[in-house]
Amino acid sequence: MEGYAVVGVKIWNLGLVRKNSVSFVLSNQKSKVVKTILDGHLLVHTLDSILEIDGQSYFRINTENEPMTESSVWLHKDRQICPDIDSANVVCFYLARGGKWNYEIPYNVEVQVESEYDFSHILPNFKAIKEIIEEYCIRMDKVKFAPLQKQIQTLQSQSGSATARLQSHLAYKLGNAMILNSKSLWGMIRLPYVLSYIKESHRIEQQQYQERIKKNPKLKLPPLESYADYKEAIQIKNYTSYKLGEGLIAANRAGGGGNIALFAQSLCG
Repeated sequence: MEGYAVVGVKIWNLGLVRKNSVSFVLSNQKSKVVKTILDGHLLVHTLDSILEIDGQSYFRINTENEPMTESSVWLHKDRQICPDIDSANVVCFYLARGGKWNYEIPYNVEVQVESEYDFSHILPNFKAIKEIIEEYCIRMDKVKFAPLQKQIQTLQSQSGSATARLQSHLAYKLGNAMILNSKSLWGMIRLPYVLSYIKESHRIEQQQYQERIKKNPKLKLPPLESYADYKEAIQIKNYTSYKLGEGLIAANRAGGGGNIALFAQSLCG
């Protein structure tokens, strides 16, 4: 049998169930193949490595529990198991002779088929079907991801950045309004009303926010320290606008918590 090579083995372990397994070894002078088989179906187990028959070739049951070198049907080689059957019913070996074993299959070769053997006309247009499926997937992706995109946009608008969070503080908004309105006489006149409006709007926003997180705690904004721009944003607290706002709030509290607009009027006066 020298000159032949084993390319596969047909084994039928009649009576075995899926949990049973048997392992065999095929070897020659240069190499060894170890495979493990599950259950008793009649299966052809092809070899990944072509094993040429020489004077020292043999087939035996793997009683020494050697690790698998190749995967087999329903069993990957990385899943090493301990066989529990010590026999195998070999139906036949598939042998081949001559030729080159280790060759690459060309993928870009055009094969001409004679018209009498060409049945491609009965096959569907796979390219057109592929294009239709891809177009459908593109359209459906937009539909499927629309709710997710909406949630992301909502979260982004709610959380924004550390800079946006600090600029939404009452102190910053009050101080910024004081600076902007101090540049004209008309601004100074309307300043008390602007500050009163800002304070009331801020109170309503905070009340609505507390109601939202009470219903859904997941909507609670993260700590300022968790934002990427925290180190830069924290400098806002040193801005003149923020300091002015803090001073206005502190003075308003010291005055008994009266109307902030009245305090602003005293500043303007």
